[in-house]
Amino acid sequence: MYSVDVTLELKPKSDSSQSEMLAEIGVDSDSREIRMPAILDGITGVIASKTRLEVSSVGGRDTMRREIKNRVNDIIEKGEVTRVYLSAYSVN
Repeated sequence: MYSVDVTLELKPKSDSSQSEMLAEIGVDSDSREIRMPAILDGITGVIASKTRLEVSSVGGRDTMRREIKNRVNDIIEKGEVTRVYLSAYSVN
């Protein structure tokens, strides 16, 4: 099992607010191929595509987890993501 842990602070997709999002994300994978720049770019792209409203609900965060899992699976060539964790999360 291999793990990637990242903390990101960024603005969600423009929804006319000045909100910022802070997320601590863990990705577990059975792949030895960890290409951090590409994985970080993929995770950032998923989060940045969301509005504050989209990530404010449990269902929205579950959707975001699935999208992160799919994006990282597209990046790694061998193995797959087994779990995506949001260990800390806030939108201001």
